[in-house]
Amino acid sequence: MSKSVRKPVYSSKLPKPIAPYSPAMLSNGFVFVSGQLGVDPKTGKLAGSTVEEQTRQALENAKLLLEEAGLTLKDVVKVTVYLANIADFERMNQVYKTYFTEATREDDSPGPATSQRCLGRDRAYSSGEELNQAST
Repeated sequence: MSKSVRKPVYSSKLPKPIAPYSPAMLSNGFVFVSGQLGVDPKTGKLAGSTVEEQTRQALENAKLLLEEAGLTLKDVVKVTVYLANIADFERMNQVYKTYFTEATREDDSPGPATSQRCLGRDRAYSSGEELNQAST
């Protein structure tokens, strides 16, 4: 069995990680992007105080890593979204859907599979039935 080739992916437009991990890893034709926060690379601080500003920045950071690997958001297969408050879901989604719409895909295929996770005060909620129950 041949060993897979793995190559870390970094962007000079993003700060270097402060922990021992790669922001993205290329392996056998796939790129795995680590979780991206809404941190402004110019300031090193969260981009604004709203979920919309931070969602936009997190997606822009992911785009930079994908571009470094020769890819775009059109190539994304799966996304996991973590929210501190489930009440922010709709506001986050308004920004998210501007990045992942069928119109942005050349072949009119649907956007990537997405799961949402809310790390709330009492328990973690995930997409599907638990997510719906959390918002009621």
